[in-house]
Amino acid sequence: MPVAATATSRFVLADVEVPAAKKIGAVVTLGDSITDGYCSTVDANHRWPDYLSLRLNAKNGNTRMAVLNQGISGNRLLHDIFGPNSLARYDRDALTQAGVTHIIVL
Repeated sequence: MPVAATATSRFVLADVEVPAAKKIGAVVTLGDSITDGYCSTVDANHRWPDYLSLRLNAKNGNTRMAVLNQGISGNRLLHDIFGPNSLARYDRDALTQAGVTHIIVL
């Protein structure tokens, strides 16, 4: 597919789920632009949740924990600024995600 321009935002995709072994858990990272990765290197996977995933899964290269980045730039914990605040989306974006065993709020 030819690309006319490169965008640094994710406009439509809200969720991707893939089958995983039952022994694989998930950590949700819920936060603002720091979690989302605003101003990190484009397409380099240099957000802190990416590094968390590498560290959690470094043992023998076996994936044991997925990291679900639920950061939204401009988001606030308790007040609506850009979209619903983190408390309002906590159930949808953290608790109801498949395989979640841990949640980190930044």
